[in-house]
Amino acid sequence: MHVSICHIAATPGPVTCLQVPTKLARNPRAMTRIVLPLAKPGIVTAVIFTFIQVWNEFVVAETIFNDPTRNRETLTVGINAFVGLYQTQYQYLFVASIIGIVPVVVLFAVIERYLVSGLTAGSIR
Repeated sequence: MHVSICHIAATPGPVTCLQVPTKLARNPRAMTRIVLPLAKPGIVTAVIFTFIQVWNEFVVAETIFNDPTRNRETLTVGINAFVGLYQTQYQYLFVASIIGIVPVVVLFAVIERYLVSGLTAGSIR
């Protein structure tokens, strides 16, 4: 019995498939040396999109996680606090926005090459 592991390269060409024996598939070290390099671009792409979605969440943070009695708020809700009805404190609003953008930019800069290869894997002209 075999387990098939296929890899679709980012460049056009044939699909590479490995026939891995079942005993080898049960070996965690061998599977991480074979499967993890093939799946890394897809995993990184899913992680970055999930991180950006969760980081920018406003509605759930406003309704569930907001605890003004203990002075605890998420960053997106805290940024909204600088916008008032008659006055907006732009200097604090922009500083808080930059603080909120920095982690996403750093994460993107670190894993940009994996993200691009994960997005283009399996695409056809």
